[in-house]
Amino acid sequence: MSGKISLGLDLGTTSAKAVLVNHKGKILAGAREEYKTSHPRNGWATQDPRDWWNATKKVLSGLLEGVDSKDRLIGGSVSSQAPTCLPVDSNGNPLTEAQIWMDRRSAGECE
Repeated sequence: MSGKISLGLDLGTTSAKAVLVNHKGKILAGAREEYKTSHPRNGWATQDPRDWWNATKKVLSGLLEGVDSKDRLIGGSVSSQAPTCLPVDSNGNPLTEAQIWMDRRSAGECE
C-alpha cells in the first residue's frame, strides 16, 4: 500500500469488521473478529461491550500492521448496530451488558 487511505469500521451484530481503502475505493486490506450474543432469558439479547472493544482493537491492529510509512490516513467512517441500549456511568464505563436491537424484553410495554 502507498498513498492516501481511508478506514472503515463496522461494529455489527455478530462481529467487528474493518477495511482500508485507497482513494479510488479499492479495498486494500480487511479484518473481522466475531463476538457472542447472550440470551440469558427468553426474548433477551445482550452483548458485553468489552467484547466490542477487544474485537475493535484486534481488527485495527491487524490492519495497521500492513500500513506503509508512506501511507496517509485521510479519513474514516464508523457504523454500528442500532438501536442498542448501554447504560454507562459518569466516566463512560458500562454499568451492564448492552441490550441489543433484538432484545424483546419490553414487548409488553410496547403493546
